Amino acid sequence: MPIIAFILILILIKTSLMGLGLLSIGLASFALITIKTRLLRLDEALQTRFTTKFKLVIYTHLVTYLLLVLKLSFLEGWHDVPAFIASHLVMHHVISASIAGILTWQTINTYQRFRRQTR
Repeated sequence: MPIIAFILILILIKTSLMGLGLLSIGLASFALITIKTRLLRLDEALQTRFTTKFKLVIYTHLVTYLLLVLKLSFLEGWHDVPAFIASHLVMHHVISASIAGILTWQTINTYQRFRRQTR
């Protein structure tokens, strides 16, 4: 059943690229729960690898939201709002693309190892 875990990772990559952080956190939490409750039958090595990937998504998106709130606290007045919005959009796209890129690279690595083991 690792194909379901790979599909969940692909959905997370897409939601990260689209900038849907809260949806990504919710999906990663759901996937983590399904792995922990053994609804997805994975061997120990794959379970550890996928758990790490889903935790990575959760923690990096939470850190991104923490940075947003921290940056929001530096506003001194209404004249700072346009700069905040512009810098947030740039930061948001860079971090979301980085999360998706790292997740893609790790997933390809996991898939290659999985394919070598099943041959």
